[in-house]
Amino acid sequence: MILPVLVVLLVLVFWFVILQHWQRGVVMLLVYLPFAGAVTLSLYPESYPVLFKDFFFVVPAYLAFWLARREMSPAAKVPPTVRVAMLTLATLVLLQSFNPNLENMMVAAIGSKVWLFYLPLLFLAFELIQSNEDLVRLLRLMVVITWLPCTVGILEWLASMTFGFQETMYAIYGEAAEGATQHFVIFDIGGQFFRIPSTFTFVSQYFGYTLAMLVPAFALSKLDDSMFWRRFASATLWLAVLAAFMSGARAAFLFVPLLLSLTYWLEGWFKGIPKVAFILTPIFFLSLYIAGIDPTKLFDMVRELFLTYSDSIAREGLLDALEIAPFGTGTGMNTGPARYALDNSESFIGIENYYAKAVIELGVVGLLVVVVLFFLLAKHGYKIHSQLRDKRLRSAASVILAFIVTMELSGFKGWQIDLDPINVYFWMFAGILLKLKYLDRPSQMPAEIAHAAPSRPLHAIPRAG
Repeated sequence: MILPVLVVLLVLVFWFVILQHWQRGVVMLLVYLPFAGAVTLSLYPESYPVLFKDFFFVVPAYLAFWLARREMSPAAKVPPTVRVAMLTLATLVLLQSFNPNLENMMVAAIGSKVWLFYLPLLFLAFELIQSNEDLVRLLRLMVVITWLPCTVGILEWLASMTFGFQETMYAIYGEAAEGATQHFVIFDIGGQFFRIPSTFTFVSQYFGYTLAMLVPAFALSKLDDSMFWRRFASATLWLAVLAAFMSGARAAFLFVPLLLSLTYWLEGWFKGIPKVAFILTPIFFLSLYIAGIDPTKLFDMVRELFLTYSDSIAREGLLDALEIAPFGTGTGMNTGPARYALDNSESFIGIENYYAKAVIELGVVGLLVVVVLFFLLAKHGYKIHSQLRDKRLRSAASVILAFIVTMELSGFKGWQIDLDPINVYFWMFAGILLKLKYLDRPSQMPAEIAHAAPSRPLHAIPRAG
């Protein structure tokens, strides 16, 4: 009885604080997000803590943002084509909520929430950043927080090697240990490859977090005027890489090199790949040495994994979806959390391919809308990157664009964009990327934009250092 009362009181407190300034809700969300899984696991077997971040931060931030919309700059806007694509997707998701193939409306409600709830964060992130200083302060905050989940994850791996995997996980997570580790899965690749959840509810979320944190770490290492913060951000970047390799997510060995290669390629064309190889190699072998993993067996695993992802999941999964449901079976019918609301669990198709999910739920039209939206984000991002005159902002654009493209490609093998915390970071980083062109040499900013931008500093973002 005490816990529900405490939750209600916290909701009231957060709403009171956030409704005064919507920016606070976004910043609080970013602070809470890396530890949301730890809160959920600590209250296991209760399931409602999964929604804490939504009720505590996201909903009041949306409401306060809507109330303050008249204060927004009329000249700095998200590109119309992106807004139209997002609106089209939202309309289609809502229309497919009434598909006659749906078993019940709860499935549609869960599916709609997963598809749409975090899309508006693109607009909030776009308005959140009003200057380079705002961006730097936000990046500093995210970089500082990165150290705790990554350190916890690495220490969990070391403890598992020393004391045993199950013993370590039970000592940390108690009854929630089995679910958090996917039934204590261990891959034998010359050494034990553990599934590490860190401060998240399972390994995919933790890996997604480490991958996402490469963005603020790399951007801050280029943007910040302080040499201390640039060096600290660089150290954080390689800590996140090490943590990703030691997360137990096999996908890390595909998507971390991909993200870094795209980033350095955008930074310096063909100079990028050798640079990634030169810097990444020692971190890669350090992680293998710590974990006691055979590099040859790891290479074989990654090769087989790539073939599996590209063939049975990416190609066959999409072709199966096109054959099964060209017109869609309804919102939520291939959404992971929605399977618990199905009357007949066997009706859940469960193809772990984001584009196949779009077909199964929204039909071929839905697939086209998703592809167009993703294409527009990449297109506008690349255009902004190409036109930026400030080299530091262009570096930030490089890593954000690389992250967006990496996530779009990862959609062929899973639902990372549906999962915490990527469902938040993907749309927020997209909003920041679209805003970068308005931060490029403010002295040359069009007069109507400069005059429309708020003159007060963004007080909601704390100053670090």
